[in-house]
Amino acid sequence: MNNDLILKTSKYILILALTSFIFSEDKSDSESKNIEIIDLFYDSESTLISADIEKTSEFYEDFELESLEIKDIDIVTFGEYEAFLNKYYDDNFIDINSRFIRQIEFISGGIIGQKIPFGQNAKSALKNGINFGVRFNDILNFKFKKLNFATNLEFSYDSNTFRNSNSVTDVNIFNIEPSLSLNLIKNISLKSGLGLMSINIVESSNGKILDHAFGLSSFLELQYKIKVYNNIHLTIFSKAKLEKSTGDIRLYNASATVESLVFGIGTIIPIHLMY
Repeated sequence: MNNDLILKTSKYILILALTSFIFSEDKSDSESKNIEIIDLFYDSESTLISADIEKTSEFYEDFELESLEIKDIDIVTFGEYEAFLNKYYDDNFIDINSRFIRQIEFISGGIIGQKIPFGQNAKSALKNGINFGVRFNDILNFKFKKLNFATNLEFSYDSNTFRNSNSVTDVNIFNIEPSLSLNLIKNISLKSGLGLMSINIVESSNGKILDHAFGLSSFLELQYKIKVYNNIHLTIFSKAKLEKSTGDIRLYNASATVESLVFGIGTIIPIHLMY
């Protein structure tokens, strides 16, 4: 009985020992394999990274900006492409800074005032009249010995009524007056010029022209400019004017001159003609 018990116990111990040995072998083999795989992966990646670093270093060592050269064909191609872009832009776009592609600027304004005869010949024959028109200022600007000059052009209309007449009769004059202005100080300018006149003696009741002649005029004007907003100005002016007819008509005969003063106000407004 005791012998059988000992035998069975020995068998169990032997089986247990064999089992423990087998599991310990499997564990050691798997751990060694895992270590080998990790080492292999680590070694291979380190090799790849170091190889890339070496290649990059060699590239930057060989790379020099001075070694770059632009070929003639590249310059020609670039020039043709630039010309194409410029033409495309000109044909399809408008420069907003210049409003339109082309423009002409006029410094213009209107005038209105009273025409007062003051010479002996005119004062006794004419009543005070009206003067109005349009001006184009600063058509051409230039300097002479540090003085600022500008050329101007005025179109105006005068009308005065005769004092002593069997019927109400007016003298109406259309003026074209080019002039040269000198800027005295910041807001004050002096203007002088010669003009062409078309003189009509008209019957006021029906507008019938009783007489007609052409004439010449000369004038001197003093102008004061007041800024209203940006480039828009209001002007106050006084003009002394001498008129002479080339023909013999009432008052404006070939041997007489007519003197008058014009006091008025005007505007200076920039106008842009865009196309």
